[in-house]
Amino acid sequence: MERPTYLFVAPEEEEEFAAFFDEISRELSPQGALERVMFEEIVHAAWNERRILRIERRSPSLERHLAHYRRSHKRSLKAFHLMRQRGARMRQAQQVAELSGMEPVNRWVN
Repeated sequence: MERPTYLFVAPEEEEEFAAFFDEISRELSPQGALERVMFEEIVHAAWNERRILRIERRSPSLERHLAHYRRSHKRSLKAFHLMRQRGARMRQAQQVAELSGMEPVNRWVN
């Protein structure tokens, strides 16, 4: 999986970011286009949160930016896991429908 092109990584951070990106990629292992989009949001928010924490030591005025990325990170991670749960329920419903001879389910199962 490739790094999002819109994400800023300073040349001196390349190695650290590569390890960070690989670790999150292994942990979440996004499947499909929608999960990859959510994964990129998670990486973007988490990476910027880390960078702001480092910079904040020199400039306390970045607190509101840090709060923004923390909220974004939590929201994206929650949405990612919710999407995974719904996908699992959808697959289960389709299997039950197939086993019982019913029409396959073609919508989200809540």
